[in-house]
Amino acid sequence: MIDFEKEETLPVEARFRIWARRLQFWRLCANGACIRARACRGETRRCVYRFADWVEAVQDEARRERAKIDPPPRRSAPSSRS
Repeated sequence: MIDFEKEETLPVEARFRIWARRLQFWRLCANGACIRARACRGETRRCVYRFADWVEAVQDEARRERAKIDPPPRRSAPSSRS
């Protein structure tokens, strides 16, 4: 089980390292040491930020694709009943 309250007390670098391990960033890394160790062996902060940018780009693309398939509903014009 993940203890988020305990994680909040850790320094930022330690939290980055925990999440890099959980999400297996080493699989996406070009650093040979990370691949061999199957763990982050470089600067974890750089990998976390790179992945965050990638996730943001994927989410933006998904929103665009969803908008093409399922456009937002049209608003009906206000009726002018008197």
